[in-house]
Amino acid sequence: MKMNREIVNISLNRDSVCMADDINDHREIVFVPADMTAKDFVRTVCFNYLKGGSVWMGVWLVYSGDLDSDGLGELLFSIDTAHPCTIKIYSDWAPDKGIPEKIYFRNLNAPGVDKSSIGESKKTFTLYKEGLLAKLFKIRNR
Repeated sequence: MKMNREIVNISLNRDSVCMADDINDHREIVFVPADMTAKDFVRTVCFNYLKGGSVWMGVWLVYSGDLDSDGLGELLFSIDTAHPCTIKIYSDWAPDKGIPEKIYFRNLNAPGVDKSSIGESKKTFTLYKEGLLAKLFKIRNR
């Protein structure tokens, strides 16, 4: 039986991480199932969007909205990219309850970020980056 899943598109954008990164446009449009779970959203959308070198390092605050248009909306969750990744949920939002049309990744160390306004998280979970866990087991089993 073939399931007919609704697909939504999301506009992603992020802070620059260094002066050389400023020359790149960070906007990207992704297409995802409307009913995807929060963990799947982080694994597939966030990990792929933030992949690579210095972009991956640090703590990212994930907001609805965009700095370039209507401004940042609600703080949805944060991603601490240390291994394993720690995800802290700050809102009642979940992708399966409706995905914002725009999502902005704000680096915790970016100018203008008010760290005192972040508050307490409602839930925390851990994700292992694909491949890194397997490499750790290979190193330990030598």
